[in-house]
Amino acid sequence: MDLKMLPVYIIIILVLIVLPIVLGRRAGISPMEILLGKQAENLFFRKRKKKEEPDPENADPKGTSGKPGDRKKEAVQKNSSRQELMTAISAFLTYSRRNRFYCIVPGTLVHEDKVASLAAIVVTKGRVLGFNCFGYGGTLYAGSGDDDWRQILNGEEKKIESPVVRNRKQKEILDAVLKECGYLNVPTEIYGVFTASGIILKDHNNTRCHTQKAMMEILKGDRFLEDKGLEPAKIGKALEAHVKKKD
Repeated sequence: MDLKMLPVYIIIILVLIVLPIVLGRRAGISPMEILLGKQAENLFFRKRKKKEEPDPENADPKGTSGKPGDRKKEAVQKNSSRQELMTAISAFLTYSRRNRFYCIVPGTLVHEDKVASLAAIVVTKGRVLGFNCFGYGGTLYAGSGDDDWRQILNGEEKKIESPVVRNRKQKEILDAVLKECGYLNVPTEIYGVFTASGIILKDHNNTRCHTQKAMMEILKGDRFLEDKGLEPAKIGKALEAHVKKKD
């Protein structure tokens, strides 16, 4: 190395390396941008930036995990749609037709000044079944006795009227209408049916409240198919005379 050129080399190093670093810190920009320009700097670091940037579709939605994709976005819970209600009613109709029972839809029975707003009534050869359809979604916690139930939907909690209480009121009206029709000793049962997809029922044993899917499985049991001499069509038509007509 020519020692006479050493000062020149030092000056070149200062100009090319040290000076851009100093100026970049003061200006708050990249030394590479000062040296090569903005476009060259972007081109140089483009691939590196792509690797460092997280994938927005898999990123942690709340930014709490520290790693992209550790937590997936939770699905939004919804109450039952009209289509889900119609699916449940259709299932009752199909069940009745398959077993030669009688189905009344809707089962809005009127007795004096009271109305039983049942979604469907199914008259079997052994009993009369009423189905109270509820549209609550999310998670439901059954109350004790006649206490209100709790619904948790998308993290929000609220109290709802006990379906057990409502079912009991509907049963009283159904029994009164049957008595008025001359049927005094016909067994009756009212069930609460929750039609929202994905609903979760907690502590609901012995409440006669079920999801739509569970209800249809229960109806396949022998108890509901036994023949006690009832005439489904005859009783069903008598009940239909007390169904509230649409305005």
